[in-house]
Amino acid sequence: MRILLLALFISIMVLLMSASMFFYYTTPLSESTYLTSGKITENTGGFDINTSAITFGSITIGGSSTRSIWINNSYPFAIKVKPVVKGSISEKVKYDSIIIKPYEASSFKLTFFANNSSSLGYYNGEISILLLRA
Repeated sequence: MRILLLALFISIMVLLMSASMFFYYTTPLSESTYLTSGKITENTGGFDINTSAITFGSITIGGSSTRSIWINNSYPFAIKVKPVVKGSISEKVKYDSIIIKPYEASSFKLTFFANNSSSLGYYNGEISILLLRA
Protein backbone atom coordinates (compact mmCIF):
# COMPACT_ATOMS: atom_id res chain seq x y z
CA MET A 1 0.00 0.00 0.00
CA ARG A 2 2.82 2.41 0.83
CA ILE A 3 4.47 1.75 -2.51
CA LEU A 4 1.22 2.63 -4.31
CA LEU A 5 0.89 5.88 -2.35
CA LEU A 6 4.53 6.75 -3.06
CA ALA A 7 4.05 6.00 -6.79
CA LEU A 8 0.89 8.14 -6.83
CA PHE A 9 2.68 11.01 -5.08
CA ILE A 10 5.63 10.85 -7.49
CA SER A 11 3.25 10.74 -10.48
CA ILE A 12 1.36 13.80 -9.24
CA MET A 13 4.62 15.70 -8.67
CA VAL A 14 5.87 14.86 -12.18
CA LEU A 15 2.53 15.99 -13.65
CA LEU A 16 2.62 19.29 -11.73
CA MET A 17 6.23 19.96 -12.72
CA SER A 18 5.47 19.20 -16.38
CA ALA A 19 2.44 21.49 -16.36
CA SER A 20 4.39 24.33 -14.75
CA MET A 21 7.21 24.00 -17.31
CA PHE A 22 4.64 23.97 -20.14
CA PHE A 23 3.02 27.20 -18.92
CA TYR A 24 6.41 28.76 -18.19
CA TYR A 25 7.51 28.41 -21.82
CA THR A 26 4.16 28.97 -23.59
CA THR A 27 2.81 31.99 -21.71
CA PRO A 28 3.82 35.15 -23.60
CA LEU A 29 6.08 37.62 -21.82
CA SER A 30 4.65 40.38 -23.99
CA GLU A 31 2.07 40.75 -26.75
CA SER A 32 1.56 43.68 -29.13
CA THR A 33 -1.23 43.73 -31.72
CA TYR A 34 -1.23 45.84 -34.88
CA LEU A 35 -3.80 46.37 -37.60
CA THR A 36 -2.37 45.32 -40.95
CA SER A 37 -3.31 45.73 -44.59
CA GLY A 38 -2.09 45.39 -48.14
CA LYS A 39 -3.59 45.79 -51.58
CA ILE A 40 -2.81 43.69 -54.65
CA THR A 41 -3.07 45.68 -57.86
CA GLU A 42 -2.60 44.82 -61.50
CA ASN A 43 0.06 47.35 -62.41
CA THR A 44 0.47 50.13 -59.83
CA GLY A 45 2.65 49.73 -56.76
CA GLY A 46 3.04 52.10 -53.86
CA PHE A 47 3.90 52.24 -50.19
CA ASP A 48 2.34 53.57 -47.05
CA ILE A 49 4.29 55.03 -44.11
CA ASN A 50 2.28 54.41 -40.98
CA THR A 51 3.57 54.30 -37.41
CA SER A 52 0.49 52.83 -35.74
CA ALA A 53 -0.21 49.90 -38.10
CA ILE A 54 1.70 47.47 -40.30
CA THR A 55 0.75 48.52 -43.82
CA PHE A 56 2.28 46.91 -46.87
CA GLY A 57 0.86 49.41 -49.38
CA SER A 58 -0.03 48.47 -52.96
CA ILE A 59 1.79 45.50 -54.44
CA THR A 60 1.64 44.45 -58.07
CA ILE A 61 1.01 40.83 -59.05
CA GLY A 62 4.25 38.87 -58.68
CA GLY A 63 5.72 41.39 -56.23
CA SER A 64 6.21 41.61 -52.49
CA SER A 65 6.53 44.17 -49.72
CA THR A 66 8.53 43.74 -46.50
CA ARG A 67 8.09 45.56 -43.20
CA SER A 68 10.43 45.30 -40.23
CA ILE A 69 9.80 45.62 -36.53
CA TRP A 70 12.74 46.40 -34.23
CA ILE A 71 12.56 44.25 -31.08
CA ASN A 72 14.74 44.81 -28.03
CA ASN A 73 15.25 41.91 -25.61
CA SER A 74 15.70 43.44 -22.16
CA TYR A 75 15.38 40.06 -20.42
CA PRO A 76 18.34 38.10 -18.99
CA PHE A 77 17.35 35.10 -21.16
CA ALA A 78 16.77 34.49 -24.86
CA ILE A 79 13.32 35.20 -26.29
CA LYS A 80 11.48 33.83 -29.30
CA VAL A 81 9.48 36.22 -31.49
CA LYS A 82 6.31 34.56 -32.75
CA PRO A 83 3.70 36.39 -34.83
CA VAL A 84 0.04 35.40 -35.04
CA VAL A 85 -1.60 36.67 -38.23
CA LYS A 86 -5.40 36.83 -38.50
CA GLY A 87 -7.78 37.95 -41.22
CA SER A 88 -7.76 37.81 -45.00
CA ILE A 89 -4.11 38.92 -45.05
CA SER A 90 -2.96 35.78 -43.20
CA GLU A 91 -2.54 33.75 -46.40
CA LYS A 92 -0.30 36.44 -47.93
CA VAL A 93 2.09 37.26 -45.06
CA LYS A 94 5.18 35.10 -44.52
CA TYR A 95 7.83 35.33 -41.79
CA ASP A 96 10.52 33.42 -39.97
CA SER A 97 10.36 33.19 -36.19
CA ILE A 98 13.56 34.44 -34.62
CA ILE A 99 15.35 34.05 -31.32
CA ILE A 100 17.00 37.09 -29.75
CA LYS A 101 19.80 36.65 -27.24
CA PRO A 102 19.65 38.34 -23.81
CA TYR A 103 20.05 42.13 -23.86
CA GLU A 104 20.28 42.24 -27.66
CA ALA A 105 17.99 43.70 -30.32
CA SER A 106 17.03 42.46 -33.75
CA SER A 107 14.87 43.32 -36.72
CA PHE A 108 11.88 41.04 -37.29
CA LYS A 109 10.67 40.94 -40.90
CA LEU A 110 7.16 40.32 -42.26
CA THR A 111 6.68 39.99 -46.04
CA PHE A 112 3.44 40.31 -48.01
CA PHE A 113 3.61 38.21 -51.21
CA ALA A 114 1.35 38.86 -54.21
CA ASN A 115 2.09 35.70 -56.18
CA ASN A 116 0.87 35.22 -59.74
CA SER A 117 -2.25 33.33 -58.63
CA SER A 118 -3.34 36.08 -56.19
CA SER A 119 -6.68 37.81 -56.55
CA LEU A 120 -6.67 41.57 -56.95
CA GLY A 121 -8.02 43.49 -53.99
CA TYR A 122 -7.61 44.64 -50.45
CA TYR A 123 -6.37 42.27 -47.71
CA ASN A 124 -6.50 43.19 -44.04
CA GLY A 125 -6.38 41.76 -40.55
CA GLU A 126 -4.18 42.01 -37.52
CA ILE A 127 -0.77 40.77 -36.47
CA SER A 128 0.01 39.99 -32.84
CA ILE A 129 3.71 39.83 -31.99
CA LEU A 130 4.28 37.44 -29.08
CA LEU A 131 7.52 37.36 -27.11
CA LEU A 132 8.12 33.93 -25.54
CA ARG A 133 10.93 32.38 -23.57
CA ALA A 134 13.24 30.56 -25.98
